[in-house]
Amino acid sequence: MTNGNICYTAKMKFILLIFIPLQLFSVECKNSEKVIQLGGDKSTKTHLVVGAPKDFVKPPRLIKILPYKNFVIGYSTKSMTPLWAQYRTKNLDLTCTKTHRPTGKFYCDPRIIKNHRCTHDDYKDVHCNRHKSRYNPRKCLAKGHLAPNSLFGCSEKDAKATFITTNIAPQIQNGFNGGIWRSLEQKVKKCARKRDLTVITGVIQGNKRLNNKPAIPYSFYKIIFDHKSGENINFLMKNVPHKKRKDFSPYIRSLKKLETLTGFKYLINTKINKNKLGKLKNWPCIK
Repeated sequence: MTNGNICYTAKMKFILLIFIPLQLFSVECKNSEKVIQLGGDKSTKTHLVVGAPKDFVKPPRLIKILPYKNFVIGYSTKSMTPLWAQYRTKNLDLTCTKTHRPTGKFYCDPRIIKNHRCTHDDYKDVHCNRHKSRYNPRKCLAKGHLAPNSLFGCSEKDAKATFITTNIAPQIQNGFNGGIWRSLEQKVKKCARKRDLTVITGVIQGNKRLNNKPAIPYSFYKIIFDHKSGENINFLMKNVPHKKRKDFSPYIRSLKKLETLTGFKYLINTKINKNKLGKLKNWPCIK
């Protein structure tokens, strides 16, 4: 083989190495760049000012940090779901009375390779189909946002940017995603109108998967930190149907408890007492 042929072969191999991976996500992630709002250093400085959740599990888990404009995701390539989402509410527009609710399919993030990500169709659940015999509203798993659409929904573009598969995990719809968890998110939004907050929303993973793809969380948690007062309050809820209730006090947990359960250290750039339970009387917007 001549030197010219060798060079041509090498160039073709290089082109294929670049082109084939792009082909792997070109169909699935088509138009994603028009929807997702990628973030960089500015995003991480804004949303991770109190410190990103620090993994202390050994060996360390495969977590990819994905900064977006309005939040940062800690994504697990093993569970194919986010383990946490962190965002600061300081500069959000929360003046609207009605939020945008995009329709259509969820988008994928092309920064996650095909074998480590889910698509919209991976979240289809037979328990949610009213026309199938296996329909069971108490088992129906929805696409649960970690960075909620409701908090960013004053802008249609910002609302749509939360509809990415790196921001969702399977969440029981009836009595949880559409019930008590939604109520808590609305309370947090009410707080954010008056306070400068950092919110961390995350999951405690279970052993089951939906369609052999995204892991189904055992529980969901939410950490709320007030930058002015230095206070925090945290909630933990099982991923099961809950009865309607106005009192969130049974779900309050210490930060130390959440760290033990999740394997992450939180708010590492603050001086809070991690063993202290938050009190609802200090959070009238949630009470």
